[in-house]
Amino acid sequence: MNHSKTDRTFINNIEATQQLQILYDLNTMFKQVEAGGLQLDIILPQVLDIAVQQLGAEDGSIIIVNQHLEIEHAWLIDKKFTIQPSDIISNGLAGWSIRNQQPALIEDTRKDSRWLSREANTSNSLGRSVLCVPIIIRGRSIGAITIHKGGVKQFDHQSLDLLNIIASQAASIIENARLYER
Repeated sequence: MNHSKTDRTFINNIEATQQLQILYDLNTMFKQVEAGGLQLDIILPQVLDIAVQQLGAEDGSIIIVNQHLEIEHAWLIDKKFTIQPSDIISNGLAGWSIRNQQPALIEDTRKDSRWLSREANTSNSLGRSVLCVPIIIRGRSIGAITIHKGGVKQFDHQSLDLLNIIASQAASIIENARLYER
């Protein structure tokens, strides 16, 4: 019996189940949000919580910007956050992701200049793993989701794909909420 082929099939089934669970969680959240009046202060923490939980991250942020790249909304899980959000947009990873409409997988924050060091976080000397994906709707970036985890190489391309799924599912509900707010 070929155990490696059986093991790969089992792992692929687990990965597919995880993706379906994420989509189910997002769909459930969106139904609750729509019933609650499409308020971004409710949507953003829920989207971020799903991303952090489903991808095993420790903390993260979600930033929503207007067409001039000015921050409209920001939600942070990281309690040690010491960087101004405007610096993140102009010099940091989320700003890079928004401007370039590209996702980013950083295996070691010590080796990537897009990652702005957070002095209050002692794990920086050990390096962190980061995923950041833009939230895009109708060809325009409206924000970015960034998640972090201590240690190097904690995420892979499959993790990045899952965060992209979360971001694309969240994009339309965030845009609807923004229209509702106006």
